[in-house]
Amino acid sequence: MNAISDNLVGKKKLEFFGKITASISHELNNVLSIINEYSGLLDDLVFASERGKPLDETKIQKIAQNISEQIKRQRDIIKLLNKFAHRVDTPITKFNLNELVNDITRLTQRFASLRKVNLVSSLPDDDITLTNNPFALQHIIFLLFDMALEVSNPNDNISIHFQNDESYVIIEIISPPVTQETMTGEKFDFLTNLSKNIHSELTTSKTNNNLQLFKIYIPFSISQNTARREED
Repeated sequence: MNAISDNLVGKKKLEFFGKITASISHELNNVLSIINEYSGLLDDLVFASERGKPLDETKIQKIAQNISEQIKRQRDIIKLLNKFAHRVDTPITKFNLNELVNDITRLTQRFASLRKVNLVSSLPDDDITLTNNPFALQHIIFLLFDMALEVSNPNDNISIHFQNDESYVIIEIISPPVTQETMTGEKFDFLTNLSKNIHSELTTSKTNNNLQLFKIYIPFSISQNTARREED
């Protein structure tokens, strides 16, 4: 496919949005289940107290602390989902790349954990600001993670980091080798064209130790030169 239609982009966007929100809902349900278990423990202590057994203040304090930690975890999850969802609000806007990469890595972490795969981000100390389409970029990164997870085995590593290169930022994802069939299939074709839609370029190659190396060349601003770059 030489270009991607608005209908296809919309369909894939909804699939992405649905997959992330479904995963987040599982995480929130896990939090609520844990809080419910602690609530049951408190009920048991109260029930025992009503029958003459002294209340164990240490246990009560520990349960209260655990509930507080789960509430904080729930707030963090909701905040993460809120940031993810609001990135669709404005197609072209200024955003913090460090924050976006950290967020989409955290959102993908559950999928990696289910496969017992290590998903690691290594971000620079200094924040990098881009002007582009943040929702599309996090979509591209997620699809690359998803592609890498499909070929990963337990204890494999998938890593992401980025660096500056003149007017570009180069986002690099390293994973186990992806099959040639995948690299020539519709999924990678869609990824390549989606990258072009945000004036970026997606390339792939093999590292010296035969791992898959994906590179996203994305300009600091879409108003900058977006000509194709040659591989190093």
